Amino acid sequence: LIDGSYAKTLGYYASNDGGGATYKIVDDDTLDVDNLFVLELSSGLKAQIIVEDATLNVLQFGAKNDNSTDLTELFNSLISSDYNRLFLPQGQYKILGIVEMKSNLFIDGAGTTSQINIQETGRLRTLPDSEQFRNINRTNLCIRVNGTRTNYAVDFNNADLCKIERCLIRSDTGNSNYNGICFRLNGGLHCYDNKVINNQFNKASLHFKDSSDNFIVNNILWADEMTEAGGLVLEASCSNTLISGNHFAGHPTLGQLRFNASCSQLRIV
Repeated sequence: LIDGSYAKTLGYYASNDGGGATYKIVDDDTLDVDNLFVLELSSGLKAQIIVEDATLNVLQFGAKNDNSTDLTELFNSLISSDYNRLFLPQGQYKILGIVEMKSNLFIDGAGTTSQINIQETGRLRTLPDSEQFRNINRTNLCIRVNGTRTNYAVDFNNADLCKIERCLIRSDTGNSNYNGICFRLNGGLHCYDNKVINNQFNKASLHFKDSSDNFIVNNILWADEMTEAGGLVLEASCSNTLISGNHFAGHPTLGQLRFNASCSQLRIV
């Protein structure tokens, strides 16, 4: 390998593990070695990864998709980079800590076979009350929540124009007093074509609080294991929200959809 040449790997840990990538070999002292985007070679040269379509395939940066390794630190490093798109190929990705979202972030999977396993200590969240977040998108994923929780598994706070689409959201083991996914102080949220099933949380699967201009369309909300009311809950001045084409399978006595008197301009079709 010489300065200016290219190298293509067949995998990250082993051939055909999905982590193969193309690298440019450079002799550049101004490049910092971070062991993600820039690797140091034994020759003293550096290998700089070629990011295709401005999308970070997490397997190319050392993520393991067999649910064996906590990926919190790696995900935070990739999200804090200059790139805004993460792709999770088929597999299971374990999260034990807090993964911080950022504005204009897209997290995509290969369908519900791309599964984020959020353990009872894990969270996906926006930084609370720190700034206004916009345009956070998650599509084609399975978000699976495990264990008895002490806080929200997915917590969007102070975020506008965000999207959750074509995702499977489910709980695994243990009951919790906290919601699966919470949206607070949001506006313009699009929640389309998702399945929230086999939910074992005590409270709401989807919880909107002080949110406006939302679209909750064509979702399946299966919340028959609830011990408190509502597979879908809107409270504290939610307004101007369309709830259309959804299928509810809630608890027979506790109800499926709940909203309080502070909510206004709700259209339920």
